[in-house]
Amino acid sequence: MTPSGFLAAAGLSVATGQRPPAPMVDREVLGELLALRTAITRYGVLVNQALAAWHSTGKGPVWLQQAMHGAHRAVRRVDEATDRLVRSR
Repeated sequence: MTPSGFLAAAGLSVATGQRPPAPMVDREVLGELLALRTAITRYGVLVNQALAAWHSTGKGPVWLQQAMHGAHRAVRRVDEATDRLVRSR
């Protein structure tokens, strides 16, 4: 929506007693969140590769399970933050 279109819609919503339109999503912040999600997903791939090596050797690093849970939690938090950002606009 253009700035003038946003102002027109906001003025019309005030005049009719409706909820004003939401501003556009901050594309820079959204882009950073999406890039972060990609980086975390790549981290998860590395953890999966370490897990595959563990399955083949029967031994895994002490940190493997903790890293897997950490990657999953991080992706979930980024997804939640992205959803909140999109819904708040």
